Amino acid sequence: MANEVNIELIQVDGSTIIAKANSGHWVVMDSDTYFGGYDSATKPFELFLVSLAGCTAIDVISILKKMHIPLRKLKIELNAPRRNKYPKIPTKIDIKYIFEGENLPKENLEKAIKLSQDKYCAVSAVIKQAGIPINWIYEIKQAPPVF
Repeated sequence: MANEVNIELIQVDGSTIIAKANSGHWVVMDSDTYFGGYDSATKPFELFLVSLAGCTAIDVISILKKMHIPLRKLKIELNAPRRNKYPKIPTKIDIKYIFEGENLPKENLEKAIKLSQDKYCAVSAVIKQAGIPINWIYEIKQAPPVF
């Protein structure tokens, strides 16, 4: 079914695990040695936040492409302070979009971010449904023309 995600997860050793979803690409995860891992891969919660950054980045890149905005590069910086008690969920998430290009129109960049955050990014929607605020800002770096 197209709207269903299936996951297969296998313990490799200790807390080191591999998992794949419908796309068939394996992802390695691990924990700190304190929890029986080897600290050899991305932690599951980090991967969750990476998925948020990836989800909104792909949306924004796609939207700007449809707008015919000549984006050279997008970088995202994400910060998520967490509660001290379990479950250690974020108290908020701050995202900074850094756009690189020549003469990028601010109104289009803002529209692309808002569409991602308010309509398209399923990861953002889940986080907001959980009551965790997502704040965002953006920066434009003028890139020299490419010859």
